[in-house]
Amino acid sequence: LSKCDDQFETALQLIVKHSLFRRGLELFSGRTDETKAIASAYGEHLLEKGHLEEAGTVLTKYGLYSQALPCFVSCANWRQAMCLTKKLKTPGPEVKHLALKLSGMLKERRRFAEAVQVVVEYAEDVQEGIAVALDGHLWEEALRLMHRYDLVEELESSLKEFAIQACLHQMASVETHVTTFTQHSTRLVTVREEKVKQRREALELGLPLTGLDNDLY
Repeated sequence: LSKCDDQFETALQLIVKHSLFRRGLELFSGRTDETKAIASAYGEHLLEKGHLEEAGTVLTKYGLYSQALPCFVSCANWRQAMCLTKKLKTPGPEVKHLALKLSGMLKERRRFAEAVQVVVEYAEDVQEGIAVALDGHLWEEALRLMHRYDLVEELESSLKEFAIQACLHQMASVETHVTTFTQHSTRLVTVREEKVKQRREALELGLPLTGLDNDLY
Protein backbone atom coordinates (compact mmCIF):
# COMPACT_ATOMS: atom_id res chain seq x y z
CA LEU A 1 0.00 0.00 0.00
CA SER A 2 2.89 2.37 0.66
CA LYS A 3 3.73 2.19 -3.05
CA CYS A 4 0.28 3.37 -4.11
CA ASP A 5 -0.33 7.10 -3.79
CA ASP A 6 -4.10 6.69 -3.86
CA GLN A 7 -4.15 4.10 -1.05
CA PHE A 8 -2.70 6.16 1.78
CA GLU A 9 -5.97 6.50 3.70
CA THR A 10 -6.37 2.73 3.68
CA ALA A 11 -2.76 2.34 4.81
CA LEU A 12 -3.28 4.88 7.60
CA GLN A 13 -6.34 3.03 8.86
CA LEU A 14 -4.33 -0.19 9.03
CA ILE A 15 -1.45 1.56 10.75
CA VAL A 16 -3.77 2.94 13.41
CA LYS A 17 -5.74 -0.30 13.81
CA HIS A 18 -2.62 -2.40 14.39
CA SER A 19 -0.50 0.32 16.09
CA LEU A 20 2.16 0.14 13.37
CA PHE A 21 3.13 3.78 13.72
CA ARG A 22 6.91 3.40 13.72
CA ARG A 23 6.81 1.05 10.76
CA GLY A 24 4.47 3.41 8.96
CA LEU A 25 6.80 6.35 9.51
CA GLU A 26 9.64 4.30 8.06
CA LEU A 27 7.66 3.24 4.99
CA PHE A 28 6.47 6.76 4.24
CA SER A 29 9.68 8.57 5.13
CA GLY A 30 10.42 11.36 2.68
CA ARG A 31 6.72 12.03 2.06
CA THR A 32 5.98 15.01 4.29
CA ASP A 33 2.18 15.03 4.26
CA GLU A 34 1.92 11.29 4.86
CA THR A 35 4.46 11.21 7.69
CA LYS A 36 2.74 14.15 9.38
CA ALA A 37 -0.60 12.34 9.21
CA ILE A 38 0.94 9.20 10.71
CA ALA A 39 2.79 11.21 13.37
CA SER A 40 -0.43 13.00 14.28
CA ALA A 41 -2.23 9.67 14.72
CA TYR A 42 0.76 8.34 16.68
CA GLY A 43 0.64 11.36 18.96
CA GLU A 44 -3.06 10.81 19.65
CA HIS A 45 -2.36 7.15 20.39
CA LEU A 46 0.38 8.06 22.88
CA LEU A 47 -1.87 10.64 24.52
CA GLU A 48 -4.57 8.02 25.02
CA LYS A 49 -1.95 5.85 26.72
CA GLY A 50 -0.95 8.75 28.97
CA HIS A 51 2.53 9.11 27.47
CA LEU A 52 2.42 12.91 27.27
CA GLU A 53 6.10 13.67 26.89
CA GLU A 54 6.65 10.95 24.30
CA ALA A 55 3.67 12.24 22.33
CA GLY A 56 5.09 15.75 22.40
CA THR A 57 8.48 14.50 21.24
CA VAL A 58 7.01 12.61 18.27
CA LEU A 59 4.81 15.51 17.22
CA THR A 60 7.69 17.97 17.49
CA LYS A 61 9.97 15.76 15.41
CA TYR A 62 7.52 15.90 12.52
CA GLY A 63 6.83 19.60 12.78
CA LEU A 64 3.40 19.37 14.43
CA TYR A 65 4.24 22.07 16.94
CA SER A 66 0.73 23.26 17.76
CA GLN A 67 -0.26 19.69 18.68
CA ALA A 68 2.94 19.10 20.62
CA LEU A 69 2.67 22.21 22.79
CA PRO A 70 -0.26 21.09 24.98
CA CYS A 71 1.45 17.72 25.48
CA PHE A 72 4.51 19.36 27.02
CA VAL A 73 2.39 21.79 29.00
CA SER A 74 0.34 18.95 30.48
CA CYS A 75 3.44 17.20 31.80
CA ALA A 76 5.01 20.49 32.96
CA ASN A 77 7.96 20.21 30.57
CA TRP A 78 8.36 23.97 30.45
CA ARG A 79 11.62 23.96 28.51
CA GLN A 80 10.13 22.14 25.54
CA ALA A 81 6.93 24.17 25.81
CA MET A 82 8.81 27.45 25.67
CA CYS A 83 10.92 26.27 22.74
CA LEU A 84 7.70 25.56 20.86
CA THR A 85 6.26 29.00 21.58
CA LYS A 86 9.28 30.35 19.73
CA LYS A 87 8.73 28.04 16.77
CA LEU A 88 5.04 28.94 16.72
CA LYS A 89 5.83 32.65 17.04
CA THR A 90 3.41 32.89 19.95
CA PRO A 91 2.54 36.50 20.87
CA GLY A 92 4.20 37.91 23.98
CA PRO A 93 1.04 38.17 26.13
CA GLU A 94 0.20 34.52 25.41
CA VAL A 95 3.73 33.45 26.31
CA LYS A 96 3.47 35.29 29.63
CA HIS A 97 0.09 33.70 30.36
CA LEU A 98 1.50 30.26 29.58
CA ALA A 99 4.55 30.94 31.74
CA LEU A 100 2.36 31.76 34.73
CA LYS A 101 0.34 28.61 34.15
CA LEU A 102 3.47 26.46 33.98
CA SER A 103 4.87 28.14 37.06
CA GLY A 104 1.75 27.19 38.97
CA MET A 105 2.08 23.59 37.81
CA LEU A 106 5.73 23.50 38.85
CA LYS A 107 4.86 24.88 42.28
CA GLU A 108 2.29 22.12 42.72
CA ARG A 109 5.07 19.63 41.98
CA ARG A 110 7.36 21.37 44.51
CA ARG A 111 9.75 22.40 41.71
CA PHE A 112 10.10 25.93 43.03
CA ALA A 113 13.48 26.78 41.52
CA GLU A 114 12.16 26.03 38.03
CA ALA A 115 8.94 27.91 38.75
CA VAL A 116 10.99 30.99 39.67
CA GLN A 117 13.00 30.73 36.45
CA VAL A 118 9.88 30.46 34.30
CA VAL A 119 8.16 33.43 35.94
CA VAL A 120 11.20 35.70 35.78
CA GLU A 121 12.44 34.77 32.30
CA TYR A 122 9.19 34.25 30.40
CA ALA A 123 6.44 36.00 32.37
CA GLU A 124 8.87 38.83 33.09
CA ASP A 125 7.36 39.21 36.54
CA VAL A 126 10.24 39.58 38.98
CA GLN A 127 8.11 40.25 42.04
CA GLU A 128 6.08 37.11 41.40
CA GLY A 129 9.35 35.23 40.95
CA ILE A 130 10.51 36.46 44.34
CA ALA A 131 7.18 35.46 45.88
CA VAL A 132 7.56 31.96 44.42
CA ALA A 133 11.12 31.73 45.74
CA LEU A 134 9.94 32.73 49.21
CA ASP A 135 7.08 30.25 49.04
CA GLY A 136 9.61 27.53 48.25
CA HIS A 137 11.98 28.71 51.00
CA LEU A 138 14.62 29.60 48.42
CA TRP A 139 15.93 32.44 50.54
CA GLU A 140 19.19 33.04 48.69
CA GLU A 141 17.48 33.07 45.31
CA ALA A 142 14.89 35.54 46.58
CA LEU A 143 17.65 37.73 47.96
CA ARG A 144 19.62 37.50 44.70
CA LEU A 145 16.60 38.64 42.67
CA MET A 146 15.91 41.46 45.09
CA HIS A 147 19.45 42.76 44.68
CA ARG A 148 19.54 42.10 40.94
CA TYR A 149 16.43 44.20 40.31
CA ASP A 150 16.96 46.79 43.08
CA LEU A 151 14.00 45.63 45.14
CA VAL A 152 15.76 45.17 48.47
CA GLU A 153 14.20 48.12 50.29
CA GLU A 154 10.77 47.38 48.86
CA LEU A 155 10.70 43.65 49.65
CA GLU A 156 13.18 43.12 52.50
CA SER A 157 10.37 43.08 55.08
CA SER A 158 8.57 40.40 53.07
CA LEU A 159 11.71 38.25 53.06
CA LYS A 160 12.06 38.54 56.82
CA GLU A 161 8.36 37.81 57.38
CA PHE A 162 8.49 34.70 55.18
CA ALA A 163 11.62 33.48 56.98
CA ILE A 164 10.02 33.99 60.40
CA GLN A 165 6.82 32.21 59.35
CA ALA A 166 8.82 29.33 57.89
CA CYS A 167 10.77 29.04 61.15
CA LEU A 168 7.58 29.00 63.21
CA HIS A 169 6.08 26.37 60.92
CA GLN A 170 9.15 24.16 61.27
CA MET A 171 9.09 24.52 65.04
CA ALA A 172 5.41 23.61 65.17
CA SER A 173 6.09 20.60 62.95
CA VAL A 174 8.91 19.42 65.23
CA GLU A 175 6.71 19.85 68.30
CA THR A 176 3.98 17.78 66.64
CA HIS A 177 6.44 15.00 65.83
CA VAL A 178 7.79 15.04 69.38
CA THR A 179 4.26 14.82 70.81
CA THR A 180 3.38 11.93 68.52
CA PHE A 181 6.62 10.11 69.38
CA THR A 182 5.98 10.59 73.11
CA GLN A 183 2.45 9.24 72.78
CA HIS A 184 3.65 6.16 70.91
CA SER A 185 6.47 5.60 73.40
CA THR A 186 4.07 5.84 76.32
CA ARG A 187 1.68 3.44 74.62
CA LEU A 188 4.51 0.97 73.96
CA VAL A 189 5.57 1.03 77.62
CA THR A 190 1.96 0.46 78.73
CA VAL A 191 1.51 -2.43 76.30
CA ARG A 192 4.74 -4.09 77.40
CA GLU A 193 3.82 -3.76 81.07
CA GLU A 194 0.44 -5.31 80.33
CA LYS A 195 2.08 -8.16 78.42
CA VAL A 196 4.43 -8.85 81.30
CA LYS A 197 1.48 -8.92 83.68
CA GLN A 198 -0.48 -11.27 81.42
CA ARG A 199 2.56 -13.55 81.02
CA ARG A 200 3.05 -13.75 84.78
CA GLU A 201 -0.61 -14.58 85.34
CA ALA A 202 -0.55 -17.20 82.58
CA LEU A 203 2.52 -18.88 84.12
CA GLU A 204 0.89 -18.89 87.54
CA LEU A 205 -2.27 -20.49 86.16
CA GLY A 206 -0.42 -22.86 83.82
CA LEU A 207 -2.03 -21.36 80.72
CA PRO A 208 -0.40 -21.33 77.22
CA LEU A 209 1.73 -18.27 76.37
CA THR A 210 0.47 -17.98 72.77
CA GLY A 211 0.56 -14.35 71.60
CA LEU A 212 1.95 -13.03 74.86
CA ASP A 213 5.52 -12.61 73.64
CA ASN A 214 4.59 -9.83 71.22
CA ASP A 215 5.28 -6.23 72.26
CA LEU A 216 2.33 -4.80 70.35
CA TYR A 217 -1.29 -5.82 69.87
